[in-house]
Amino acid sequence: MDETSVPRPSLGSDHGSVTGVPLPEVVRRRSLGEWAASEGFLARCTRLATIAGLSWGVIQFADRFSVKVLPTSSTGVVIFVMGIAIAFLLAELLVVLRSRPSPLSEARSPEEVFAVALLQYARTLASSGNRRDQAILELRRWSSRLLHLMRASKERSELGQIALTAAAAIKDKETQASILIDDLGWALHESGDTQTALANINEALSIIDDKIAASGTSDTLIDLKIKALRHTANMCASSSKLDDARRAFDEPRRLAQLLPVPDHDLQNAQLDHSEAYVILGHLEARVGTTGQIDPSGALGILLAEAVALAEGAEESFATLVDSEREAKALSLKVRLLSHDTRKQGYREASTRLERLMTEVARDLR
Repeated sequence: MDETSVPRPSLGSDHGSVTGVPLPEVVRRRSLGEWAASEGFLARCTRLATIAGLSWGVIQFADRFSVKVLPTSSTGVVIFVMGIAIAFLLAELLVVLRSRPSPLSEARSPEEVFAVALLQYARTLASSGNRRDQAILELRRWSSRLLHLMRASKERSELGQIALTAAAAIKDKETQASILIDDLGWALHESGDTQTALANINEALSIIDDKIAASGTSDTLIDLKIKALRHTANMCASSSKLDDARRAFDEPRRLAQLLPVPDHDLQNAQLDHSEAYVILGHLEARVGTTGQIDPSGALGILLAEAVALAEGAEESFATLVDSEREAKALSLKVRLLSHDTRKQGYREASTRLERLMTEVARDLR
């Protein structure tokens, strides 16, 4: 997107000054003040010398006008030294309190505070004398996608491990499969542990197939299998040829036809988005992240296919009133169009994405 210049406010009558004070002088004074209030050894020595000097100056000033502050005996020396020590310790206490980080700065963001608190609550439920398995599974059910949107992959995976134990305890096969696919599958992949993620998703597929063999198909099992196959296709795309990577979406697309509306539309839109993302990875491996593609060439045809897939996903998500996924698909479309030498479509999509981003709270990287 084009950068827009922001007019800078006037800093005073002089250019490069604040109320007439040259900027270098302001920076120098601020740095000196920060150093004087720091916890370094030289800064402490300076504070001690300053306190002692000011105290001695006050005593000499009072003595000049015949005001006796301290007795002239050795007791006066002791009182003087103790007074300086007390003043110095008070100053050091203020320095420590000033430099101590607040709870919010330690946590860095409200999202991290929420994710950590959620995980602590799950641990409490799991470690209580009377295990509350259903409560753990309910907590995981409503928070899993929220943690995904917040990119709290570590907390999501740990919560998934706690929930997997709870689901196993009550023999809930479908929930076990869901956890292995999402919390211990895709979340681990996002954390960089793709090998373990694939192993967990394959275990989930085995659970789903056993469940189908034992009790027949259901919309929930089909939905889970589609998601597992889609995640596997995404994870393996970078190590496969493009044609093979795209063929990996054939089976989940066939299964999606068995689902009712709107589940059918949602799954197809997600598959379109994933396939477009796989094509984008192939294109950027050829031309780089900033390379341009001639629309009349072979790569141009491939780019047009990916744009059509991303656009179809975007429209489906908009119809389903899923703003988060709509913004995600539009973001992908913008990345694809950035490689097109014709910039009109890129400008239009970028403008719409900028406006849509104000409606959603998500990092779309």
